[in-house]
Amino acid sequence: MATLPKVQVTVTEITKGVCPMGMKVGDTWIIEDKTPGGMCASAYHTLYPYIRSLRFNGWLVPSGHDINYFSCPDRKHWVIYEIKKVEEQPDKE
Repeated sequence: MATLPKVQVTVTEITKGVCPMGMKVGDTWIIEDKTPGGMCASAYHTLYPYIRSLRFNGWLVPSGHDINYFSCPDRKHWVIYEIKKVEEQPDKE
């Protein structure tokens, strides 16, 4: 069975106030087969379809590229997340 690519999710900006869930600029998670520890559940729920698409080599609607930006669903504390596919580097010998 082929290994699915990993997806990296990073908080890049908080445009309004302070995130009530404690997310901070620079927080990063590598998504594989399990729910990432410490990520806001609402944000993960919002990002999940896009993460899944990248893992299965699909396109993302906003740009059609492998790097996209999305905001959390909390309109009072917009946290902006970057999601991108992580390309595996071959082992050097």
